[in-house]
Amino acid sequence: MQGRAEVAVVGAGIVGLAAADALARAGVDALCFEAAEPGSGQSAGYTRVFRHAHDRADLVELVSCARRGWDEWSELAGESLVGDEGVLFASPEAEDLAALLAAAGVEHRLVDEEEQRRLLPVLTPPGGPALYDMRGGAIHARKAVAALVARLGDRLVREEVRSVDREGVVETASGPRRRRSHGTSVTVFA
Repeated sequence: MQGRAEVAVVGAGIVGLAAADALARAGVDALCFEAAEPGSGQSAGYTRVFRHAHDRADLVELVSCARRGWDEWSELAGESLVGDEGVLFASPEAEDLAALLAAAGVEHRLVDEEEQRRLLPVLTPPGGPALYDMRGGAIHARKAVAALVARLGDRLVREEVRSVDREGVVETASGPRRRRSHGTSVTVFA
């Protein structure tokens, strides 16, 4: 029957598309359901900011892992999905943040007020050092959504999900989508 899968991902924003793509690349039979245009909800827009600067070591580690994922998606898409312009983070905690990035092996440097003016000539430096995250940049959201949609192909089902029951049956406008007869049924709401 058309539409049987081990995993149903509900929602084709960047998170849902990424989940469905990762599952498919891992050999899991997954479908991603979306009633609207993929990426038109919370993922809508041209860009987002990608930065490593966070105030906890565990978050810096997670972001470092995420950057590797973005680099992998870029390679699969055949184009950069995160810009290479870097991110300037002006904060009284710049030196503390630099220590967290150094511990995680994230490429960065502290910049003085003169270099801050050169990097961002339209802003007045707040005083003191700032952190320049060299691997940060603009996430090209629309390009990322388009690349993931293309990779999913017919695993992206453009239908509204009306309900999901305990047996893993996903009810859509055109009828039920059942899990494959073997394995465990999983539904991911993204």
